Amino acid sequence: LAVACRAARAAQAARVSAAAAAGATQTAAQMLAARRTYVLEGRGDPRLLCAEFLLGIVLRPVQVQVLNLLLDRTHRDSAAVQQMLMGQGKTTVVMPLLTLLLANTNMTEGKRLVVCCMPAGLLAFTRQVIREFYSTPVLPRPVFTFVFDRHSPATDQLLALAARAQDAMSPMVSTPQSVKSVVLKLVELNDVLQRHNWICRGGRAP
Repeated sequence: LAVACRAARAAQAARVSAAAAAGATQTAAQMLAARRTYVLEGRGDPRLLCAEFLLGIVLRPVQVQVLNLLLDRTHRDSAAVQQMLMGQGKTTVVMPLLTLLLANTNMTEGKRLVVCCMPAGLLAFTRQVIREFYSTPVLPRPVFTFVFDRHSPATDQLLALAARAQDAMSPMVSTPQSVKSVVLKLVELNDVLQRHNWICRGGRAP
């Protein structure tokens, strides 16, 4: 934790020096006065310190608040919806950090498959942002893409792709259309299976 804190502070000092050299004294002063809201009584999550160093930022209080709320709801198996204003780091900060924090292994829950769902128009940009986050030697993880539609066959390769992402603790990006198509395909195949079982038992298909 101490090494990560020094590295993050060194990166912050470099940003302050650059801001001061550019004449942005107010920005430099704000950087110097910034506090880590996730560090309490000298204790904090080293993963967040690592993320600060990799992203070259200091986490804002609203970002830490949203992260803590979503993590708490996930651990309690409860849904949550959070709204953030434009420019507060939804895609570039909060989403990559959630993929890291949610996919980690622990003794009670095991590995978890994390799927990031976004509009099709933002898929390429979001995938690139997450890939840049995981492109460093500190966090070398692949980013998987899940594409599916109503006409796609349900194959073992799709299941293997999800299992591979879960085993590697890597995020998977997808779109609402793909997720909805999977659910509809499940309903369709379940109906076909029920009809088949009904016929095999000597009855008529409903």
